[in-house]
Amino acid sequence: MAKRIMLDAGHYGKYNRSPHVKEYYESQRMWVLMRLLQMQLEKKGYIVHTTRDDQSKDLAVIDRGKKAKGYDMFISLHSNDFDGSENLTTANKIDYVVAYVPSYTKNDRCKNSQKVGLRFAKYISGVIGSKQEPRTDTKLKSNGDEYYGVLRGWQKVSCPVGFIIEHGFHSNPKTAKWLLDDENLLNLASGEANIIDAYFKGEIEEKEESKVEAPKEIKVGSIVKIRNGAYMYGTTRKLSSWVYPLEWVVLQIKGERVIVDKSADGKHSIETPIDIDDLTLIR
Repeated sequence: MAKRIMLDAGHYGKYNRSPHVKEYYESQRMWVLMRLLQMQLEKKGYIVHTTRDDQSKDLAVIDRGKKAKGYDMFISLHSNDFDGSENLTTANKIDYVVAYVPSYTKNDRCKNSQKVGLRFAKYISGVIGSKQEPRTDTKLKSNGDEYYGVLRGWQKVSCPVGFIIEHGFHSNPKTAKWLLDDENLLNLASGEANIIDAYFKGEIEEKEESKVEAPKEIKVGSIVKIRNGAYMYGTTRKLSSWVYPLEWVVLQIKGERVIVDKSADGKHSIETPIDIDDLTLIR
């Protein structure tokens, strides 16, 4: 029998606008991501429903969590913000990806949610190119209850896995611009669908480390990948989509400006300047 997944897009209408990228609304972009993820999962044979059918209509957060009754997984999709994010200097520094998971730790519902949530956070962080370490976290009210209403609602029904995933901070201009790109969201949805598929096939290890290995330094001669959606250094010119799947050799480094030259297989050459934050070290 096909597994059943309930997806929830955080908020409705025009809600949670980026303080620095005015076109970005969390409610709108997470709705697009939800539909793309639904499409990718349905291609793999999963039964997927959403907590709401109309983006303009609200539904109480607890009721959204309760929609997971009888499903095998519940995921609430969000992007993040913080008090004081209008300060651009601070906003540029905060970009971590976090999965909020249920707080009680002595049962499989929490363990499984934490396992999948951490894998989501690591994947999203790598794709977006976040500088800060991905993580899982819990948040409680003063009385000890779950802070987030969707998780309180989820706890009241039968569903073995549930978590909130924050796709970085939309208060960070770089992250907000990345999430505004439809091609980026499509690639993101494809990868998230693969993680869900791997979980249900038993291909995610039982124990995930809570910390990722500290990144090694990118040097001349390093093999790197270019972050999907990256721009040529100092411009608004986006690179051609064919460059992203390939691995590239670093030719030159000057501060944050890195020139990548030949592809690792020796078949291509672009000799293009890239921001070092848009590169992922392979070896």
